Amino acid sequence: MNQQRISRNETRWYTLVGVLFGMLFPIGATLLSVESANLPLNFSNMIAMQVSDPLLWVIDTAPIFLGLFAAMAGRRQDRVNEKVFELHQQETELTNIKTALEKLVAERTQELENQSSRLRLVAEIAKDAASAREVDDLLERGAQLINDRFHFYQTGIFLIDSNHEFAVLTASPTEAGKQMIANDHKLRVGEVGIVGRVAASGEPRITLDTGLDAVHFNNPFLPNTRSEMALPLKVENRTIGVLDIQSDQPRAFKEDDVAVMQILADQLAIAIERTRLLQQVEENLKELQQTYGRSTRESWRSLAESGLLANVGYQFDNVRIQSIDTAPELGTEAIQSGEMVLQTEDKDKRSKQAHAAIPIKLRGQSIGVVTVKLKEGYNSRTISTIEQAVERLAASLESARLFEEARSRADREQAIAQVTSAISSASEFDSILRTAVEEIGKNLGNSEVSIQILGDARQK
Repeated sequence: MNQQRISRNETRWYTLVGVLFGMLFPIGATLLSVESANLPLNFSNMIAMQVSDPLLWVIDTAPIFLGLFAAMAGRRQDRVNEKVFELHQQETELTNIKTALEKLVAERTQELENQSSRLRLVAEIAKDAASAREVDDLLERGAQLINDRFHFYQTGIFLIDSNHEFAVLTASPTEAGKQMIANDHKLRVGEVGIVGRVAASGEPRITLDTGLDAVHFNNPFLPNTRSEMALPLKVENRTIGVLDIQSDQPRAFKEDDVAVMQILADQLAIAIERTRLLQQVEENLKELQQTYGRSTRESWRSLAESGLLANVGYQFDNVRIQSIDTAPELGTEAIQSGEMVLQTEDKDKRSKQAHAAIPIKLRGQSIGVVTVKLKEGYNSRTISTIEQAVERLAASLESARLFEEARSRADREQAIAQVTSAISSASEFDSILRTAVEEIGKNLGNSEVSIQILGDARQK
């Protein structure tokens, strides 16, 4: 409508001006004609002159042609104005589009910055939580970091039990969460709340308004919950738990929040599984070390009881070597602690005497001790040299024990082979018994050996 008004204004104005300007020609010509004829200047003479003079008829057409030409010029100007108006409108539209685009870019940039910030928080949380060495510590730290960094109303980590029957609340940093853990809070998988549904389906779920969601579990410990988001903790398509996040604001979560928090849930699930495996490996290693330790202790105890060790220890005073039966007090302390013991005492007012006791260890078990009196002015390199020598001593002792054990086993196998060969060479029943008792007695030294067959067995 405004554009039509603008297009008409110039045309009308130019036409009016052209007509008015054209009227000057017939009026001026008529006045000149009346004056040239020496007639009085009045309206009647002017009409008479117009009627009698054909030239004036031609001049009278001037307003029409000038008005037409002016209208054409006005129409042209109107078109120019229309173009200007259209350009102005386009400029306004471009300005509006530019403003809208700038606003959209600003909003998108802000969203990207927020998402990038959330991703950084996710990475930090995953890194901090993964540094835990135990599952319980990992869960507590992860829940605390999530709640602190994102300022949620409630954060809880549920783990599914071994029977895949319940999702058990295992970690939560809030007071309500701690009370629920104390009350053994758990939700049946696939039946109770969105946590139970997510535990069964393995798919994330959001409740934007808990008052309208029939699946939502009304927890008396969390009366202000208005929105809830449950994310599966999955490892190799296997759901091991659920990360439950709640807000006291309705519609607090968006699809972007689900995507970002699911990344955190995946990282947390991997960290949980890795920590579990690490704990299991450490426990297995600890059991293995204990088994090796018991085997080592029993082997060396058997060696000591066998009498193969003529002396349990030796002492060297830079002059002679002599055997000893008991370890020094400092050595006993080192054996019990399993660590090197260093003791310094005043020799006199001018010098001090240092004593070091280094346990001889095999597979974490102390089988002996080396005690040394150190010269004044010793350094750490001296201690390091002694420790390395003790390590090689332990390896050599174990090699000797293994060799002796192998030799004893070979002797036993040889003795068994001799007895078996002698028994196999006899053919008669009495001869077999006599040979067996004789050969066994020979191999056992001065032991008395007897063989007797039960009467009823013999009759049979």
